[in-house]
Amino acid sequence: MDGLQHFPDFPNRQINHPWSPNVIEAHRILSDTYNHVTTILQHEDAEPIRLLIHVETIKRQIFPILSALEDEDEVQLDQDWVVCCANIFLRIALQLQRAALAFESM
Repeated sequence: MDGLQHFPDFPNRQINHPWSPNVIEAHRILSDTYNHVTTILQHEDAEPIRLLIHVETIKRQIFPILSALEDEDEVQLDQDWVVCCANIFLRIALQLQRAALAFESM
């Protein structure tokens, strides 16, 4: 798979204002999902239904998390980071869909 080798870390935060546990958990979920789906994309034998389930996970879980991080005033997360992550997951979702369609057309 082309692109990043690991999910981007959070932008630096001021020492006296660490990230909240919810924000840290959100990053863990995003990172774990990224690692899982990129591993699946590297395997040529993934079943189409499994690939499409991961597309739905991105739509129903990952994008809402990113949206919440973007909208949360308390978090004050760099918007460029959120947009970068959204683009990463959009690209992955498209790759998952293409892989599922390619497998089904065999």
